[in-house]
Amino acid sequence: MIKNINIFYIIIVIALILIINVIIKQNNTNNKSSNNYINKVKYEKAREIRAQYIGKRINFVNDFIDDTLFSTNKYLLLVTEYDCTSCIKQGFKLLTLIDSKYGQNKYSIIISSFDRNLPNAKYTDMIVYDTTFQVGKKLNFIPTPVIIKYVSSFIIMDLFLPDLDNNSNFYNFIN
Repeated sequence: MIKNINIFYIIIVIALILIINVIIKQNNTNNKSSNNYINKVKYEKAREIRAQYIGKRINFVNDFIDDTLFSTNKYLLLVTEYDCTSCIKQGFKLLTLIDSKYGQNKYSIIISSFDRNLPNAKYTDMIVYDTTFQVGKKLNFIPTPVIIKYVSSFIIMDLFLPDLDNNSNFYNFIN
């Protein structure tokens, strides 16, 4: 009788382990499909934003940055105080990748209404503060942070949105 009870408990424990295993696999599958959906939505949003801005002229930025400095650069990082700290750090991290590819000083940084410490003091010489968010207004409140790639005629060639794009897209962006 005791052996029958022990076997019964063993069968119940095995059945519970199998059920839990099935539930965990189901959750993992659901998480993967929801992550794929989120990534697809982010990709579509980034694509819409690019379509809205590529080809636009950004020469008004001369009001904030010395013309001789800006016209030699290829990239512009725009961040605001409302961006999450990890997004801002990601933007600065991506600038180091630009540094490693092209050398330093290929970009400018505009910080709008910014009142907190920067994640990396390395870039303080390249930072311009736009305390009234004029650049954001002129760009129709473009989502930030954003890295803008442009040509010397101040025409936007591409955008990289650290919180919408994935890092693998960045390597295509800087080439």
